[in-house]
Amino acid sequence: MGIPPDALGFAVVLATLLGTAFGVKFLVWGKRPLRSLRGTADEAATDERLTDLEERVRQLSDVAMEQSRLLEEHHERLDFTERMLTRGRSEEPTAKTTTR
Repeated sequence: MGIPPDALGFAVVLATLLGTAFGVKFLVWGKRPLRSLRGTADEAATDERLTDLEERVRQLSDVAMEQSRLLEEHHERLDFTERMLTRGRSEEPTAKTTTR
């Protein structure tokens, strides 16, 4: 008689799932919740670091906007130069034929 194979398979699957759930719980929370690891002294340092990072993001945003403006200006100059070169090439053959 013994244990039916279906019941044994179910018990193995259930034990595996429970063990995995407890393992994940231990890895994520450990012996106590992560929030309890943060102290009041760390909050002041975190706020200061956050303020510094926000200022740096503002500065980098300003630099990116300036670079974008410069790129647009250079693009306009390149377009102008291409138009002048194209105009010069289209007028050049007529100038040569009239001088001969």
